[in-house]
Amino acid sequence: MRLPCQKALLLVALATIGCSDTTDPLRAGDAFVLHSVNGRTLPTLLPTPIPEAPTILSGSITLHEDGNATLVERRRGWGIPSDRTSTEVVRYNLNGDEIGIEPKCSDTGICALIRGVLIDGVLSIDFDPTPQHDLIYEYHLATE
Repeated sequence: MRLPCQKALLLVALATIGCSDTTDPLRAGDAFVLHSVNGRTLPTLLPTPIPEAPTILSGSITLHEDGNATLVERRRGWGIPSDRTSTEVVRYNLNGDEIGIEPKCSDTGICALIRGVLIDGVLSIDFDPTPQHDLIYEYHLATE
């Protein structure tokens, strides 16, 4: 085989190895890193009508084999010089490229399933279940 043909074959092999299918369904063990909130990259102010809104600095979601997910978010509050990190464990269920996070009940008694979808390696979750608002967190699949 000639050298140019060998190089072409090598390039095809490397391209095949380097590519991954971004349409794979969600699965336990996946980990995602927060990239943006309502289309604004981090760090960003939490979208709220309150002028003293905290700044979201970072976040992640990890899907565990036992049906639990760990949500981590780091924020800096208005007028508070230090960062605060919150960690929450929630139940989730998967259906292909869709995720449902078990109902969260607000102080008003409104309980709603939090829903999200994976498209091209981006997990979009609307954390505001009310129809009049959107709070879309976009997580990118974490690479190891």
